Amino acid sequence: FEFCRVWKDRAILIKLSPAERVFLTLEDPDRSLLGRIVYVLLFLAIILSTGTFILSTLPDDEFQDFCLLSHEPNFDALCLPSPKHFLWESDFVCVTFFTLEYC
Repeated sequence: FEFCRVWKDRAILIKLSPAERVFLTLEDPDRSLLGRIVYVLLFLAIILSTGTFILSTLPDDEFQDFCLLSHEPNFDALCLPSPKHFLWESDFVCVTFFTLEYC
């Protein structure tokens, strides 16, 4: 308690470099409002990435571009099912965000 009183009475300041400020903002979300915002965005990106992965693996026409079956006209033996474009884009955005946050 005495330490806190001396700290406030003498108005002691600690100078942080920009790199230290960025580190503290990203490492401890309780230190600042920006840290909390980054923490929430990261959590939402994790949920979005998990959701897009699950949706892209569902065997449903709504979430995947399917190939024609072997007995149908214009069948292509090299065709593979792939996720819809919006699922790929959202996963790309999440991976980019994770990469930037990690660096």
